[in-house]
Parts: sequence; structure tokens; C-alpha cells
Amino acid sequence: MKPLAWLLLSIWLIQTAPPGLGEHYTRGVTLQEAGRWAEAEAEYRSALSIDPQHAPSWNNLGSVLLRQGRFPEAAECYERALALVPDVWQIHKNLGLAYLQAGDFRKAITHLTRYLEHALGDAAAEYLLGAAYLGEKEFKSAVEHLEEARRTLSDDLGVQYALAVAYAHTGRQSEAEAILENVFQEARPELRVLVAEALEKEGPYEEALKQLADAVTEKPDLRLAHFYQGRILWRMGQAEEAEKQFREELKLNPSHTSSYFYLGAVLEHQERFAEALQAYAEAARLDPTHSTIAAHLGRTYLKMGDEKSAEEWLRKAVEMGPQEAQARILLGRLLVKKGEREEGRRLLEEGKRLLDEQRPDTAGRRTP
Repeated sequence: MKPLAWLLLSIWLIQTAPPGLGEHYTRGVTLQEAGRWAEAEAEYRSALSIDPQHAPSWNNLGSVLLRQGRFPEAAECYERALALVPDVWQIHKNLGLAYLQAGDFRKAITHLTRYLEHALGDAAAEYLLGAAYLGEKEFKSAVEHLEEARRTLSDDLGVQYALAVAYAHTGRQSEAEAILENVFQEARPELRVLVAEALEKEGPYEEALKQLADAVTEKPDLRLAHFYQGRILWRMGQAEEAEKQFREELKLNPSHTSSYFYLGAVLEHQERFAEALQAYAEAARLDPTHSTIAAHLGRTYLKMGDEKSAEEWLRKAVEMGPQEAQARILLGRLLVKKGEREEGRRLLEEGKRLLDEQRPDTAGRRTP
């Protein structure tokens, strides 16, 4: 369906909609255009409470959730819209972006590929697809799509950096080095964050922190710089300083799931359990399908002596995460203590087996 057809469909749906739906939808569009995401979200939800089959509201709700960093929720809304109007192939691009941001690279690849079947030459979509293949570690495919994106987006730092990474993983070292040499000539704050993100994995931490501090100085409202500072400081054992950075990030980026998760971890480490629960709960609200967040909630409730809530969250973690070893062990111990020995022992055995399989490499576990 062409963009004009999508517009006409939206207009027709409003004209034939139940009373009140059009008003909520129109207000939602106005608020969305003004960047008032939370208010727009409320209007679209009101529209959908009147007519749950209103595809434009599902699509636009997905977009405002995406802008708030609530990626799994955004993907769910886009899926609902696509199910209602499967011929509107543009929604596949929205889904691809949402799944990419949520870290579900395989689904991102599926939807972006479907989108590009109709939109040949969309360089931005080629970039997203290349990034998704990078996430899946399918580097040859990543190179193919990132090279296509670079033909149009030759000045885009993200495209250049991603292509350099893909080249490096396919043995094309000289080409990767040539791109990076060109990229590093531009000392943009965003680039400093990219450099620090790469340094965070292997160090040196001091250089990563310097890059991030410089980035914040150059652009005080830059997102993710405080988050990476906090995560590095947390890994260095500086819990109080890490907490400050996560809180700073949340002032700029109030829907950043990972900042809430790591803030919860820092607070839990300091035995500030009630505060940790608040941070973990907000992370779980933003990403309700994340097993590791659920496991941390269960563990914190255990430490507070609330075994009922602990069991509830640990069961969620086990259901959502087939690799959640610690959640199985904690839940198993709790059930044995309650007298539910058969299920408890089974979970303990599963958890210990998973731990053995995961040591020393825990690759494949998704963290926020």
C-alpha cells in the first residue's frame, strides 16, 4: 500500500469510527508531532479503548513508545497494526527498528527484509538491516547491506563505524582501518560515546571514562554517555559514583531500561533493597519480557523476606528465560523450603546444569 493509500485509509477509518475515537486519535497525532510522547500515548490508548481494531492508533502508539525507549512494547503495537492491515508494508520498517533496538536481531532482519522488498534504495533501512546482521554476527551479510547504505549515507558516522566493524570481522582489516582513520578525524561527542562503548568491553577503562567525560562536556544533554560511565564505574567497584551516573542518565533518558536495571543492581549491592525494587520494577515495566530483570526482582524480594513476591518473579524469570540458571536455583531452594521438594529439586538440578554449561563463557545471555 502506498503512503497516500495509508493516509486515505486512516481518514476513512476515522470517518467511520465510533464517536470519540477520531477526537482522541487527532489529539494524539498533534501531541506526537509536538514531541509530547506521554500525552500522545494516553490519547492513542483512549482511542483503542473505544476501538481495539483501529490500526493507525496501534501504529502511532508504537511510534511514541519507540521514542520513549520502550522497544518491546513498541514492537507489540506495530505487530497489532500489521495484523489488522497486512498490506501496509511500511509497518515492517517500524517493526524492524523496534526489534533492532530491543536486541531481537533475527526478527529485525525478517521485517526489514520484507520492507526492502517494496522499498528498494531506502539507505536508512539498508543501514538498519546491516546493523541487525552485525548483531547476529552474520558479518558478510552485514557488509553487503552497509555498503549499500554507504552509497547514499557516505557522511553518516554510524554507517561508517558499523561498516568498519563488519570489515574487521571479515578479514578486511586495511579497509576497516581506513574508515576508522577517517571517522576519528571528527571529534564529535557521539563518536566519543562509540569509542567508549568499544573500550568498555576490554579497557582501558580510564580512557573510556575520559572519552565519556569529554563527550558530556561538549554536549551536556547527550544520551548514553552517563549510562556508560555508570556501567564502567560499577565494574570498577565504585558503586556510589555509578549510582550518580545512572541517575543523571535517567534525567536525560527517563525511559532507558538498562539505566533502571543497573541502578537497581547498584542499590541492591548497597543493601538499599526498597529502592532497588523500585528501579527493577520500572525496568520490568519498560521491558516486561526480560527474564534477567525478573530474576533480579525475585532475588531482591528474597533478601527482603517477601517469599510470595519472590516466588512470583522467579517463576516469571524461569518461564521467560530458558538460560536463567540463578533464577532456577533460587526458586528451587525456595520451593524445597516450602515442602515442594520434587519441583524444587528439579529446578536446582536444571540450574546447576546450566551454570556448568555457562562457565566460563556466559555468551548468549541477554542483559539490559
